[in-house]
Amino acid sequence: MAKALRQFATQAGVSLSLPTFSDKDGKSNAVKGRYTIEDGLRQLLSGSDFTFKTVSEKSIHIYR
Repeated sequence: MAKALRQFATQAGVSLSLPTFSDKDGKSNAVKGRYTIEDGLRQLLSGSDFTFKTVSEKSIHIYR
């Protein structure tokens, strides 16, 4: 999950503040195609117990 979120942030040009992840936090969903940043994160995080809050245009906080 953490690796996918870091890759997403790089590709989207945003800064993410991430919680500490463990191996049991599961896998992320694939995000293919063109999405808004928020819709892409919703897709990536769907089915997990993580959510996000947009702090500013280029800063997003991921949390449980």
